[in-house]
Amino acid sequence: MMMMLFSACSSTLGSGEVAASGDGLDSSSLLSHEQLMNLRRDDLKRAASAQGIASPPEVALVRWTDLTNYAPTVVKCLEDAGFTATAVGGGGLELGEVPKSQDKALGLASYMCAAKYTIHPYYNLPPSKTVLTKMYAWYTEVSAPCLRAQGIDVPEPPTQDTWVEEYSTSQPSWLPWHSVPGPNSANPSTTGWDELERKCPQNPAPDAYLEHAPAIDHQN
Repeated sequence: MMMMLFSACSSTLGSGEVAASGDGLDSSSLLSHEQLMNLRRDDLKRAASAQGIASPPEVALVRWTDLTNYAPTVVKCLEDAGFTATAVGGGGLELGEVPKSQDKALGLASYMCAAKYTIHPYYNLPPSKTVLTKMYAWYTEVSAPCLRAQGIDVPEPPTQDTWVEEYSTSQPSWLPWHSVPGPNSANPSTTGWDELERKCPQNPAPDAYLEHAPAIDHQN
């Protein structure tokens, strides 16, 4: 069972859900404490809905996480709650099997762990044009050549202007990892996927291209 309460799997930054109210925020924005907590509240509402939790409990934030340490942090939190989980490639979580009678308990534990260790809202802001230009360079000059060297048939990218415009308005039709077959019912193992991601990460390190990447405490 694969899950991601605050998705960071398919792209480096969010699709802009947090800025949907017309507040004009993007990755060039400096966020106040009030904005951070409001964005966290909205994330938690979406997480509760995804888990089918009608009246989610109030959960204090223990600390912010980022795209690197969110999954292993939540895995440990779930294990402390008595459930098994594994961090997998792309920032996702693979949950251990539980009896049907424990589905709701697992959903609540997943929600509470995500609430305690929420991904910093900055990472869900839509990327600015400056960031998109840096991302395009990394995908075309680092990611795609790496995957091709591993035998993956990655098609040629669109022009930078086309890609930036496409990403700004929806989701890009071209990303190098779109060409990588993922785990499926016929081949559920993530071993090959994880090994490939160690060689060719899906995304660049956030502090390499983001304007105001927050300082995150990477404690265990």
